[in-house]
Amino acid sequence: MMNTDLAHIRLPLNRLSDNPIYKTFTRPLTKSERDDLKASIRSVGTLLVPIIVEFVQAKNSYDIVDGYHRRDILIEPRGDPGQRHPPATLTRGAPRPHRQGASGLCRRA
Repeated sequence: MMNTDLAHIRLPLNRLSDNPIYKTFTRPLTKSERDDLKASIRSVGTLLVPIIVEFVQAKNSYDIVDGYHRRDILIEPRGDPGQRHPPATLTRGAPRPHRQGASGLCRRA
């Protein structure tokens, strides 16, 4: 049975995947906007706005609905290792992780 409530979780970056349709909704950032976003993420030490994802059972991964720029900054070579499991909001009736375990998922407190 699928749960339709939003879930606030942390996901490993390697479980996030691009969805070409959603990605086209995001306009490119200017250099100044990107620099500001990067500085914000690094100064706060986390994302102020979670990455929005939906679970895609056929791929067994989480497609990014919103947050491509945030994810791209987190995967840059000099990113903070503590951000390898950024906050995410799970949508669309996706299965919610119940405990940290073999799947590598963990619930956000």
